[in-house]
Amino acid sequence: MPKFNVPTIGSTITVSTYHKSNVIGRTEQDDTTTYENVPVLPNQQWTPSGAFCIPAENEPFIKFRTIAIGSVVDLIIHKGSTADRKHGTIVVPVAGSNDNVYSVVVTDGVATSCDCKGFQYRRNCRHMRIATGETPVNPRRETKKKKVAKKIRKSVVRKGNKSKAELVRELIADAQTKRDTEHNKLIVARIQDIVIEQVIDQIGFKRGLAKSYVLNNWNKVWNYADSN
Repeated sequence: MPKFNVPTIGSTITVSTYHKSNVIGRTEQDDTTTYENVPVLPNQQWTPSGAFCIPAENEPFIKFRTIAIGSVVDLIIHKGSTADRKHGTIVVPVAGSNDNVYSVVVTDGVATSCDCKGFQYRRNCRHMRIATGETPVNPRRETKKKKVAKKIRKSVVRKGNKSKAELVRELIADAQTKRDTEHNKLIVARIQDIVIEQVIDQIGFKRGLAKSYVLNNWNKVWNYADSN
């Protein structure tokens, strides 16, 4: 959990960072680097949220050094200030479930990232809303509701309380009613093709499913004795 907020651009600071190495024999002091009396520079395009830039002194090939606020173990501001919730970038600790505490990066009042698993998968989480003072909605629950509603719309096509089979039978019966005036010269197979097209247009079935529904329900509705 970061102990400090990101210093504002133009501040003069002394900052110490810690990066644990796997070299045998190195102590925590050996892995700690201190940069004294350095200015905070404007962020570059590649600077991630929750980080800031300082000059890369004594480095022949780079001009900027990126400091992640999570790696800072000591920060002294000689001139300037740290950011607040509305200006600059800060890291806000937010309590989660199971006694976890997550770090939310807030830039100019807008939450940009969180280190929880929910943000890694959905790029959004309730901790970001809490950090900015919004209502803590659970995005996973909202996403689940949308998926269920979408599944219902796809799997159930109803007009009133009628089922899919009932709608198909109505179209077959309607075709039989109109056969004397509109389909009097067509054979039953051709009429079935017309009903299949109507099922595709009005109910939204794919052709294979529409044909299966029509053929399975045809004899329940169509009166062959009257069609002769």
